[in-house]
Amino acid sequence: MTNPNVYKKATTFSQISSAIQLNVPISPDHEFYTNFSDVRGDFKDNLIYGSLNVDANSFTYQGDPSDGNNTIIFLAGMRGSGKTSELSKISKQLNNKDCFFCVTCNLDEGLNLNDMEYADILIFQLERLFEEIEKNKHIILDQGIIDDLNTWFEARVREVNE
Repeated sequence: MTNPNVYKKATTFSQISSAIQLNVPISPDHEFYTNFSDVRGDFKDNLIYGSLNVDANSFTYQGDPSDGNNTIIFLAGMRGSGKTSELSKISKQLNNKDCFFCVTCNLDEGLNLNDMEYADILIFQLERLFEEIEKNKHIILDQGIIDDLNTWFEARVREVNE
C-alpha cells in the first residue's frame, strides 16, 4: 500500500480523482481524515464501545475479562468509504493500559488473498500479536495461554499432515 503521507491535496475538481487512493487507509490524525459521526443517523460510536464493555468517555474496560463477552462487530461499506480508517480511529482509542491491547492485521500485506484458508488468517493474526508483544516488553503472557496456543497449532499441523 502507498503511504498516506504522500497524498497531494486537490485544489480543483479535476484533481480529485488523482488525489485519492481508495486502497490506502487514512489514520484519524491525518489531515485528510474526515469524521462522519454527525451524518451516520442512528449509528453512534458509543454502540461499539458499549458492546465491548468500554466507557466511551474514558476508554476504560468496564467488565471482567473472563465474563465470556464474545462480541463480533461487522463493518460494511463500499470500497474507499472509510471502514479501515474508522477501525484505525477506534483501535487508537481502545489501545491503552486500561482497555485493550489492539493489533492491526492487514491481510492485503500479510497473506496471498488468492490462496489462503481460515487457519492462515488465524496464524497471521497470532504472528502479528506476538510481533507487537515483542515490541512492548511490559506485556507478559500467562504460560497457560502460550500452552493453549501451542496445543491448537499442534492440532492444526496434525490435521494438515493427515
